[in-house]
This record gives sequence, structure tokens and C-alpha cells, in this order.
Amino acid sequence: MALRMRLIEDRDREECAAEMGVTVGNFDVILHRASKAFRKKYPPR
Repeated sequence: MALRMRLIEDRDREECAAEMGVTVGNFDVILHRASKAFRKKYPPR
């Protein structure tokens, strides 16, 4: 959800955090963890 809102829908961090019901700092952590999990699941070729 974090990756979709931030990267695909191009929403700002504050809007994403508000929709998810978390602080901006917490959203940054969620986004970082989601990015890390995505890179692990789909490594570069």
C-alpha cells in the first residue's frame, strides 16, 4: 500500500501517512521496509 500510494499514485508523504493513520516518520519506516521487501522479492537482473 505504501509503495503504491507513494510511487505509483505520486502522493506526498503527509497524505500517505494521514490515509494510513500513522505519523510521517512512521510512514517513512513503513515505506523503507516495503522497498526493502520488494527488492528482496524482485532482485535486479
